[in-house]
Amino acid sequence: MLEKFILDQWDVIRFEESWEYNKNTGQIFKAVKNLSFMKGEKDSFMMPTMSKHIFSIDVANIKMKKPDLDKSYVIYDVCIIPLVESTSPYYHNISLSSRQKYFTDLFNAVRNNKAIVLDYFYEKIPRDKISDLFVIKGIEEFTNKEISIPISIEEIGRIKFIEQWYWDTSNLTLNKYVFGVNPGLQVRKEDDLIGFSPLFWAIFNKKIINDL
Repeated sequence: MLEKFILDQWDVIRFEESWEYNKNTGQIFKAVKNLSFMKGEKDSFMMPTMSKHIFSIDVANIKMKKPDLDKSYVIYDVCIIPLVESTSPYYHNISLSSRQKYFTDLFNAVRNNKAIVLDYFYEKIPRDKISDLFVIKGIEEFTNKEISIPISIEEIGRIKFIEQWYWDTSNLTLNKYVFGVNPGLQVRKEDDLIGFSPLFWAIFNKKIINDL
């Protein structure tokens, strides 16, 4: 099978996708257009350094109507702000205005109870705590007073997805069904990006909650 072949032979798969979303819920729908198969390269300390392109194929996509709840999930990160400067057309073709529009709609859906909201460890967040998700609390340096700073959508640089993937080798299609998203806020020390702070999971299908 194609899926087993890929998992056995290649370290990295690069997806070329287009994304649409439901404004009321924030659920993203993905159309996969191309797959590139990559072989990872490592340095002398066995740390990954880059991926070498092997070959690519175009695939068809049919929007999923219903997921298969008996099928396993794929959970992975996508950086939506480039980590490094790149002119490659494969990377991060998501404009600031598109990011702002999507996360504004997603935040509104979360506030309006249009999605199930979990913390990073899949525990349900009470409704009276939802407003705390959109601010960062800290201590003011000179007064030692507690302050709340609103989350800046511009600083959301990563999305983690929960998905199911459906391969069909008979007509060479790949479909993805997105169950949930987790926005990640950039964390910086001076000018250096040191990681991402997860805000919450927005889950769009309540039937998977027990599995999580």
